[in-house]
Amino acid sequence: TYKGKKYEKAFYFKDAVKCLMKIKVAGNEEVARDYMEGLIESNYLYLLNNIQNIDETICRFHKDNPDHGHQPDKSKSWSLVLKQAKVNSFISLKGLTDFQDKCPFISSMYLDQYNCKLYDEIRPVEWTDPGAEGAYDLVVLGGGIGGMAAAIKGVQRGFRVALVERHYMGGEHYNTGMIAFSVLEHCAEVMQKLAEAQILGLEIPKEMWKLSMKKVMEMVRSKRAQITPEFCSVFTFTDTYGIDLYLGNAKFVGPQAVLVNSRIIEYSKAIIATGSSPSIPKLEGLFNIPYYTVETIYNMTKRPDSLIIYGWGQIACAYAQVFQRMQIDVTLLSEEKKLLRCSMFEGVNKYTEHTLKYLGVKVLTGVTVISVESNKEGKNVEYVITADAKGVKYVVSCQALLIATPKTVVFCVSVAVCGRVRTGERRSRLRCRDGSATRYV
Repeated sequence: TYKGKKYEKAFYFKDAVKCLMKIKVAGNEEVARDYMEGLIESNYLYLLNNIQNIDETICRFHKDNPDHGHQPDKSKSWSLVLKQAKVNSFISLKGLTDFQDKCPFISSMYLDQYNCKLYDEIRPVEWTDPGAEGAYDLVVLGGGIGGMAAAIKGVQRGFRVALVERHYMGGEHYNTGMIAFSVLEHCAEVMQKLAEAQILGLEIPKEMWKLSMKKVMEMVRSKRAQITPEFCSVFTFTDTYGIDLYLGNAKFVGPQAVLVNSRIIEYSKAIIATGSSPSIPKLEGLFNIPYYTVETIYNMTKRPDSLIIYGWGQIACAYAQVFQRMQIDVTLLSEEKKLLRCSMFEGVNKYTEHTLKYLGVKVLTGVTVISVESNKEGKNVEYVITADAKGVKYVVSCQALLIATPKTVVFCVSVAVCGRVRTGERRSRLRCRDGSATRYV
């Protein structure tokens, strides 16, 4: 018992040191302490509290930990789903009852050998929620980079923590953000160096270094499947950190209760870390044609000769320069007059626009899109966007369309019962009904 709380099959660090010396596994206290620290570093022991006085630290063997959520049948995997489909493509999930019940907003997923390897770690086909009872000290809603950090820090402070994720562990940063984009940008840098090498007298025929977008995106998905599970695997959170992991949608049903997968979870404190998602503009004709977002762009299999990016901000500018350096003709259409509307300095906007134009990107700011259409000729699809910019009408054609408007904050949980949410441009605030301090999200 520690601070009035009972821990099953647990022991103090200092008692374990005495035991090791008593049974003569260690000859002295220093050797016994090194032995214990080695067990902790090797993840044989799990720390239930994290305090400066190591002697008062409570330990438990991982094998004695209660169930924090598990995969009921390890033979069922995304690789098996792909094998049954016999083709790399967007696969409907209607037949996967367990997955669809917990994740009804995902109707299909793009599966290949790399994505299957990734999804098996961050979103298994089937998942059994923890069977624990009683209230949690902390419930974290959202398994992105912010939610994961909050849950881990809670465990390190001795809290009993539950983490709820309705999509994939890792969120944007590890799945469609910096990890994947960094690999894509490296490919663009190599392509740009090849193009600049001719200035130095190195003559390379263009047909010899023609880019295969299929292989580029395969490499991106391969590296992502290799890196992301190291930080975001569901098994790391349940087995290593001892966090109770629930995969499903969450809904507040009381001041200190949340409903997940037909089960009510009670808690003392809650953190909303549900992140952001792409905002899709309501453009005439857009929903009748296929298009990419920053979440689906890495499923591209064919290199387009031309690409229109509709959006503004850091994300749109980043993708514009990457694809332009891949020798794709990029046109950037921005509804805003400034590409970086949040920038404090006008010079930053001018420098960004100048750099994009220097690379060859066609930049149109202050654009109002009138309509979006697609003309299919054989196997080729051509997109035609009619836009108005400063009173001048433009008709722009391309072979692919990427929507890269700034992301919007997602409150994917109902908070009507527990408090009032006020959102702003910079951050969002949640104030409890009892008038307690405002919590920033």
